[in-house]
Amino acid sequence: MDVKVAFREMGEGETVILLHGYAGTVAQWEPLKVLLAKYYRVVLPNLGHLTLGREKRRFGQQVDEIRQFILESSPNQKVHLVGISYGGALTW
Repeated sequence: MDVKVAFREMGEGETVILLHGYAGTVAQWEPLKVLLAKYYRVVLPNLGHLTLGREKRRFGQQVDEIRQFILESSPNQKVHLVGISYGGALTW
């Protein structure tokens, strides 16, 4: 799995990663990201390639890609992972 995940980030402090829902976008977190960025480093990966991409991925593969993204975007850090809808399932 050598996939480049596009993401946005803002703020400083402990890292909070927000996973959007199926067929959603990072815009689903618009109201919350600004509030969280006052206290945390907020990372918003675009997960469209997992659910809407040309390659079909099993759920376990999607979880592995999220894991790899976390390791690469926040090396040696504890992160807070939050998901909405399908992103919540991936988070769990």
